[in-house]
Amino acid sequence: MTQQQSGVVGSAMTDVHAEPGLNDEIAADWATWSRSLGMIALPHLRRLAEEVPELTAGMVCSGDGLNLAAIGVDGALTGRLAALSSSLFGVAGAHRQVTSGNEDDGSTMVNIAGDHQQAVLLRMEVKNVGQLVVVAAAEDVTLGVLVVAVRNTADALRQFLEGS
Repeated sequence: MTQQQSGVVGSAMTDVHAEPGLNDEIAADWATWSRSLGMIALPHLRRLAEEVPELTAGMVCSGDGLNLAAIGVDGALTGRLAALSSSLFGVAGAHRQVTSGNEDDGSTMVNIAGDHQQAVLLRMEVKNVGQLVVVAAAEDVTLGVLVVAVRNTADALRQFLEGS
């Protein structure tokens, strides 16, 4: 897939970026930082595509829905996918709160399943960057395979960004 090879990095910010935990310097120059973070995330997404050849789309976005890097996604749709991906965690938390009666303690993973497609979204906290969401969608792959691959990708990206 051509877009998996080239990828889409960075995003524009239309409003003040208020991601919790985000370094002030990053927030002040989001366009540059989102491209830089995207260039760091892109090889991790490419490795995810190698690990899961059935991958149809992969993305790393901010917790508030701004694209950092995407593969297998039409460039015109990256903003929409990033916004949808981040909003799923609010919906999942609200659902869990209603069904359990407890306060939401913050969803960290969401799965969307179809007849032949699985999507896994994992939210993580990265020191000085804030929340990031790793998104993977694949055809004809088991949920377990995709969950393990997304967790590995997220862990490797977090370790790289935090220098640990």
